[in-house]
Amino acid sequence: MSRYDFIVIGGGPTGLYTAWQLAREGFRGIVVEEHPIIGVPRYCCGVVGKETFQRFSLPRESIQREIDSATIYSPSGRALRIVRRDTGAYIIDRSLFDQGLYRRAQEDGVEVSLSTRCRDVRLLDHTAEVEVESFGRRLVLKGRVVVIATGANYSLHRRLGFLPPSRFLDTSQVDVEGDGFNGVEVYLGRGLAPNSFAWIVPVTEGTARVGVSTYKDSNRYLHYFISSPALKPRIRRIKGKVKRKPIPIRPVEKSYGSRILLLGDAAGQVKTTTGGGVFYGLLCADAAVRVLSEALSKGEPDEGALKMYEKVWRARIGQELRIGHLFRSLYAHLEDEEIDRLIEYLTTQKGYTILTSRGSFDWHGRVLIELLRLPLLWKGACRAIMASLKRTGTG
Repeated sequence: MSRYDFIVIGGGPTGLYTAWQLAREGFRGIVVEEHPIIGVPRYCCGVVGKETFQRFSLPRESIQREIDSATIYSPSGRALRIVRRDTGAYIIDRSLFDQGLYRRAQEDGVEVSLSTRCRDVRLLDHTAEVEVESFGRRLVLKGRVVVIATGANYSLHRRLGFLPPSRFLDTSQVDVEGDGFNGVEVYLGRGLAPNSFAWIVPVTEGTARVGVSTYKDSNRYLHYFISSPALKPRIRRIKGKVKRKPIPIRPVEKSYGSRILLLGDAAGQVKTTTGGGVFYGLLCADAAVRVLSEALSKGEPDEGALKMYEKVWRARIGQELRIGHLFRSLYAHLEDEEIDRLIEYLTTQKGYTILTSRGSFDWHGRVLIELLRLPLLWKGACRAIMASLKRTGTG
């Protein structure tokens, strides 16, 4: 039975970063990853804010291109082009990104067990036991604390006394080859991506990632999008298979316990507006490292010691998540004509100034607060409430 200071379940960026930083603090640990290769399969569209690389030491060799602009298309085709004076984000190769973190973690002493599936976690008074299966063998790893960084896989949550996130986006994405993929494009409309959006992300010359997020049936809407006049003429070939993934857009109610933390998508620490998880996940990983380092150094990482983790990460991103959720809830009730009017407002000098002066790629709260003052965002919600009252006979 192997003994460690920490055991991380999940070899994505948040799990690897946490393990790497804890190892640099002098703690012995292991990452358990069910896939045979880090970063494969890849589900991310690959857009990461510039601030992510400024704030954290990350593998810059994964950067494929810079982004300084994006175009948003309303249901009627009105274009809102947002241009920055400098780079706002990068398109990265997520496989290279994850593999770079993997190498750094290994260089600083982290053990990484690939093709290893976690079967059970037992939290005892003075230790935690993680039962895993690797190449047909059952093993038990013993550690002082366990970090659950399993992405959008919640099979361990209820067994350990945690509730999974309560709201998800359904996303589907595929790589394509073609022409005219010169910048990030976002498409809105109930017929194309109800309650959310579709996207085109250029990767290399002549290739792009095309995707749709909805609350259900994203695969069907992705095929609509690929066949749409905006996209079909530009595609020469579809590369590979469609990749489908749920993305949590509400955080878990509780992310800690005695000898255990939830991290990243496993804790619902994802941008509510776009579904991006890398930056917020790393911010929360940084909080986890800070709290775990102190708890492991001073004594037992019990529930009282790990309670600070939740306080720290909610202080960092909690308000952004709440504002984003409110905006999404209201946006879900807008008709296409109202979405058109919203985009039309944002093309005015006043609206465009709000977008460019009060927002950034990763922090949307200040922009959304301004938009939440617009009456048109609340008309759809009022209409939905009145319809519900009428159906139930209470109106």
